[in-house]
Formats: sequence, C-alpha cells, structure tokens
Amino acid sequence: MENWAKISLIIILAIYIIFCFTAKMTWISEDDFQQKDFPPMSEKLNNWNWNFTKTYQRLDTTPEETGHLPFLQNFKNPCWREADSNSSMRIRCLPYFYLVGASKCGTTDLHRRLVMHPLISEKCRKEPHWIARKRFAEGKSRNLSDYLAYYDRAVKRDISRIETNGYHNAIFGDCSTSSFFDNSYLLRAEKSNNMTTPPFTNANVIYNLNPHAKIIIIVRNPISR
Repeated sequence: MENWAKISLIIILAIYIIFCFTAKMTWISEDDFQQKDFPPMSEKLNNWNWNFTKTYQRLDTTPEETGHLPFLQNFKNPCWREADSNSSMRIRCLPYFYLVGASKCGTTDLHRRLVMHPLISEKCRKEPHWIARKRFAEGKSRNLSDYLAYYDRAVKRDISRIETNGYHNAIFGDCSTSSFFDNSYLLRAEKSNNMTTPPFTNANVIYNLNPHAKIIIIVRNPISR
C-alpha cells in the first residue's frame, strides 16, 4: 500500500511539473515560424554593438589622421556612437554626400531642391567650407570634432529621430564648393615645411573619413558662365 502511495505521489508531481513547463511555452508551427516577423540579424547585431561601442571614445585628431569609424548598420547616414568627456553616449555623423561644385554652376539651386526631400535634412549650414578653408584659420581647431559640430543639430533633430522599423534613413550633405578646387589654405599652412604642393587633397580627406561618400559635381561651359 505504501508503494502505491509513493507511485501515485510521483505521478502527481510529474504531471504538475509538466503542466508548469508547458504553460510557459508558446508552441509555433513550421508555417507560423516562416510567417513570424523576427527582427533581422543586423538589428540584433546593432543591439549588441551598443554594449561594445559604449566605451568607444574617438581620439580627436585632424580628419586626415582619423582612423576607422564604426558606422552603425541601422543608419543610412554614416553615423556612430561615441562617448564624450562625461562618458555619456551620443550619436555623431559625417555627411552622406558632398555637393562640391563647381562654383556658379547651380549648386545653390540644386541644394534647395535636394532639401525639399523629406529624408534630406536642411538643419545644417549649406557651405561650412571647413575641410578646405575654415579649419586652417588662425585660432580654429583642425580636429574632426569642430567639423562634426556643424551637423549636431541635423543629427539631433532629423537623423536620430526619423526612422522606419528601427532603420534611420534620413541623410544630410556638405555642399561646400571649395572642396572641389581650393587647396590654397592647406598649402599655406604647409609652407613652413618648405612644401610647394599640398601633401594631400580635399578628396583624400573625404575618402579617409568615408570611402563610400557620394560626390555630386555640376560643371558648365566656362564661356557661358
């Protein structure tokens, strides 16, 4: 009799354990599995990258000395997360495209038309002229953070906010025509090194920052200008 009581107790406990286990599970058929909207692997990787990049602190150097930047996969614009001096995270971005000129060829009109698109931010200066000119001005910083500051408003108001299913598809551009032709400020800064030609061009700087940057150039017949 005692053996039957023990066996009955074991059976009851086994049924109870099985019930508790199955109550917490959601069974998905093969068809349901195929149709279920699971997050893409790139989205998962970005969530993991947050943990890895939260300690990333960019060494603030000149743009030609800047190393590889960890662009985020869920941003169309070249953006990354970096820690500031207070160890808090922020999104920093480079321009997606460069409208580099030429001067008096309709770049202002094209820029006006481009920013009419809802996914192209107009919340940044059209022509910062930083790469070719302003960073070489007396008292100005030549480090990349000075350039990124021109776009912080666009990043905060548009690039970070506009998203579809977790993907940030808004972009902005640098429309400084001086990037196309002007190396005079760079050469002037290098004259102390007895250089007669610039050590690099504006194109080299842009390529070093983002090898996949989109370049837009408008030209026209110089006689008809």
